[in-house]
Amino acid sequence: MLSQRNDPGPDSQQRTVADLILEHVSPFVPMLYTDMSQAIADTEARVGDLIRQGDIYLESLTARAQLRAILRGRQAQGELGEWQTAGNPHRMGELYLREPSTGLELRFLKEQRATAGGIPVAGYNRARREYWTQPALPGFGSTMGGLTSDSTRLLLLWNVAGDTMTFRLVHPLAPGHYGESVPNDMSLGLAATPVDWTEPDFGGDDEPEDFLPPVRLDEPTSFLKAIRP
Repeated sequence: MLSQRNDPGPDSQQRTVADLILEHVSPFVPMLYTDMSQAIADTEARVGDLIRQGDIYLESLTARAQLRAILRGRQAQGELGEWQTAGNPHRMGELYLREPSTGLELRFLKEQRATAGGIPVAGYNRARREYWTQPALPGFGSTMGGLTSDSTRLLLLWNVAGDTMTFRLVHPLAPGHYGESVPNDMSLGLAATPVDWTEPDFGGDDEPEDFLPPVRLDEPTSFLKAIRP
């Protein structure tokens, strides 16, 4: 869980919530783009025909399974650092990345563009509803001292439109309702090449497309922007 340190000390650089999260996540973001691209290609080879015939659910399910295998291979080679793969594959291909020392937990899901804001609702599953339900992060933009071992649960959402792929991290606050935006207090667009995040831009439409510049698969664009819905 993200926590406030009352006196970070004169030599400590003041950091925001986004700074702390990105400090731990950014190093493997380029890897995510490479690995998800491979997972999607593998998914096309395995079940592409079935997806085009109408079995849409196979896309995200198979892509997560393929990504799990790739990430497990990286973990075995020590390429994920402290991050560990987790999740029960028997539960609809459940997939997480966890960093035990900080309590950061990232759940892989595909964005739902049919849902307002693109964030999947938890649905009626009790475990999912508990995962979505958590306290708000300390004030967005506030000065933070560090991360503790208490869990901070995030959704790692991916989406592909044509030749454009995007990733973003979302901190949900409640399960949400179908047809409505899922309550959340932070959304971070993740670039293929990690760069410093910019100050939030609160103008424009509520749709994420207005805030998250796309990353083209053949020409990754460097951006990393924190937004607050």
